[in-house]
Amino acid sequence: MALTKETVIGLDIGSEQISMAQVEVRGVGNVHLSNGGWAPLTPGLDVEGTAAVLRDLWKECRLSCFTVASCLRSPSLIVRHFRFPSLNDEELTAALGLEAEEVLQIDADQIAMDWHENLVDAMPDDSRGREGVLVAVPQGELTRHQDILESAGLLPVIVDVGCTALANVHMGLRGDEHKDNAVCLLNLTGRTADVAILFDGNAMYPRCLTNVGDGEGRDRYLSDSLTDVLKYYQFKLRREPVTDIVVTGQAPGMEALCEDIQRRVGLPVSIWDPCKDVHIRNWRVRQLLERHPEQGLTLSTAIGVAMRR
Repeated sequence: MALTKETVIGLDIGSEQISMAQVEVRGVGNVHLSNGGWAPLTPGLDVEGTAAVLRDLWKECRLSCFTVASCLRSPSLIVRHFRFPSLNDEELTAALGLEAEEVLQIDADQIAMDWHENLVDAMPDDSRGREGVLVAVPQGELTRHQDILESAGLLPVIVDVGCTALANVHMGLRGDEHKDNAVCLLNLTGRTADVAILFDGNAMYPRCLTNVGDGEGRDRYLSDSLTDVLKYYQFKLRREPVTDIVVTGQAPGMEALCEDIQRRVGLPVSIWDPCKDVHIRNWRVRQLLERHPEQGLTLSTAIGVAMRR
């Protein structure tokens, strides 16, 4: 997951839609959307079928850049907070590897793994050691993702995940909102959801929710899951309580869902469209978003991975 200073396209290949965004970052809160677009995706498409949708999207958006920062999505993906005593780098790598093996139940040589360490100040009487975010997935899932990109003629230079991309776009566009208080972000993506609690300015507690479902069952599942996540974050990490929940992404009945979450969880809930916080320079993208304003929320992840430069 190396960083690059090249111009890259942010890409999110979901279960029902592909979204892309090209951005120019000119400082915190000063982001320009140079290009953007989306295309529906039939569930269950193979590598070549998905690559064909990508090639058509690139033609439709008249993109001449083929370097991408992409979001990896998989039901086998694990994204979790870790905390260990003060280990050296070699010991930390070994400990995280053992944790990934335990969760995925496969051998170490079949696992692709990465992590990000939170740089936070210790609380009084609290020796925190080293803490951060562990990401792991079966190597075969990462290989398939790379095969899709390469079959579409794209060059992947960054592979990210939904939770960290969500945190990145919010910190880049609204970083001041979680300098002094903790914010819980929720990105709805079909039958899955990304959760990222931002605290201490640049630290994150993530969670991936799968099999979200639909209808009343979906609303109850999301509310119960968020309640559990918030409790664990506050009482296990011993950080300041979350004051707001911010929802983005796409889901039927979004406003009713947010009202239900607010009632069940007991925190203010707002819907966030990141495209309202960027400068849209491309007339085609402006027209698209005027005709389909709901799609602005689906570009959250694509914008987030595009900003990782």
